[in-house]
Amino acid sequence: WAGASFMHCALISMNEGRYEDALDEINRSLSFGTFNHKAAAIKGVIECLLQNPTDADATMLAEVAADPFNFVCLYMQQCRQGAGWERLSQLMHQSDCNYDDLALDLVEMGLEEEAVDVWKRSLQQGCASAMSLFHLSRYAGKEEAAQYYLMAETGSMGTFFPNRLEDIDTLLHHVRENQSARAAYLLGNIYYDKRQ
Repeated sequence: WAGASFMHCALISMNEGRYEDALDEINRSLSFGTFNHKAAAIKGVIECLLQNPTDADATMLAEVAADPFNFVCLYMQQCRQGAGWERLSQLMHQSDCNYDDLALDLVEMGLEEEAVDVWKRSLQQGCASAMSLFHLSRYAGKEEAAQYYLMAETGSMGTFFPNRLEDIDTLLHHVRENQSARAAYLLGNIYYDKRQ
């Protein structure tokens, strides 16, 4: 439990801009479980944010060697090097779930601009679900948000079922802010599934 606790403390510190504290907390998390691939990815991101490219590259290369499907590390490497999106896109198999997982991990780390980039890429790849578009609408800038919201509300539903806590939060946001009928419908599906 301590490893997971320190990892979430690191995420809180990242969102508050306290990257030195976050690095200390993520190192403590990794001391309790060195095979926590999410914690290792978080460490690489923190090192990037601390402007420590040598350590960040070493952490991310080691993590990708251990877990070739660590999308966070692959994405951050792609951002830093300006290339490599084709490989990452290939590994994601045009799955809206993979794009959403990556983007929501980035949101959790306080990297909303990067998350928006991932959702826009899923849209370009033709694999964004209505849920992806609801998330994109929530985190995109005001100018773009209305466009993505309209796509989420009126476009194809696709083949997905929202089941993440983040999905509930985003759908509640759209029900409150936009009186979204589709968001209310999807939220009702989740609540019915969970019997809440």
